[in-house]
Amino acid sequence: MHKFIPALLLAVAATAASATFAQGATPERREALKEKWESMTPEQQAQAREKLRQRWQQMTPEEREAAKKRMGERRGGARGPAAASAPAGS
Repeated sequence: MHKFIPALLLAVAATAASATFAQGATPERREALKEKWESMTPEQQAQAREKLRQRWQQMTPEEREAAKKRMGERRGGARGPAAASAPAGS
């Protein structure tokens, strides 16, 4: 019984956290992230970019496609798969 309660609390916390992240960034969160980015030194920004680059490189091709799709949806389809495959001459 004593081990069940912490496990239950951990499961509830994980579910709540995943639901929050699944909703996407709210305008307030985006503004906070923008302010944080602008307050970082160029060296810190470079470290953050490298960390993201490494995370991207560790993804499988399927994970990358899913990430591209999510970003396209968040940006209103401006950079989604359909926009990327459009002919360059049109």
